[in-house]
Amino acid sequence: FMSLAGGRPCGLGVVDVLPDAHFIVADLEGERAEAFRDKNPAAQFLSVDFLDATSIDHFINQVSTGEPLTDLIAVHGGVGNTEWETKQRSDSLTAEQMVYLNLTSVVLLLGGLLDRRLLVGTADNHGTATCISSCNRFGGFRSEPYSAAKSGLLGAVREFAATRGAKSAVRVNMVTPGTVIDTWARGPREKMQQIASGMPIGRYAHANDIATTILMLTEQMIAVTGQEIVVDGGQLLVRVTPRKVAEVAAMMKE
Repeated sequence: FMSLAGGRPCGLGVVDVLPDAHFIVADLEGERAEAFRDKNPAAQFLSVDFLDATSIDHFINQVSTGEPLTDLIAVHGGVGNTEWETKQRSDSLTAEQMVYLNLTSVVLLLGGLLDRRLLVGTADNHGTATCISSCNRFGGFRSEPYSAAKSGLLGAVREFAATRGAKSAVRVNMVTPGTVIDTWARGPREKMQQIASGMPIGRYAHANDIATTILMLTEQMIAVTGQEIVVDGGQLLVRVTPRKVAEVAAMMKE
């Protein structure tokens, strides 16, 4: 199972690197959901609104009618259709909604699946839950509620890993992407790439980089739990944030 939601490019990347896996996808209905279903007809799509506890509970009930899950990939609050993404970009979500979307919904979803033994592994083959955070949590991106939610997510991951995850033989980790350059329009992306040349590996992370890390956590890093893995091309080492890019762009224009 995975929630495409806010980290949609990274979630789609997981589908690309795991072409033979069976996916249950949770997201809002909309044109993007339709496009995903058209491209991935074998995937099961279930609608859920991550701002609504009742909708999350209904989703868990739907999952309970099938076989127990072994891996929960890219669990995160988010919304996946154009209307909601536009609202998110325009800052029309309240601070409470932002925290609920990116932290509370994850706790409710993951906790519900673990408590009801719908996500479970074995001693020889642990299940996994991989939550998606954001480098925004380290500050400098001018989004306090979002940064607070993503920072809180790390605490939740560690608690789940040590308690309910351990009881269910499920490893719980967090992947923290930097700027995922794939999502930018061509013009800004070219400027970002110029600035990224000064980063340690000379580029930002791509969606496939995030997806590959999630795959490694799911399939191979069998002794890793309760951890955060930052995938940003060294962005944080030189503090190349979107705010810094805007400042550099303004300076170049002057």
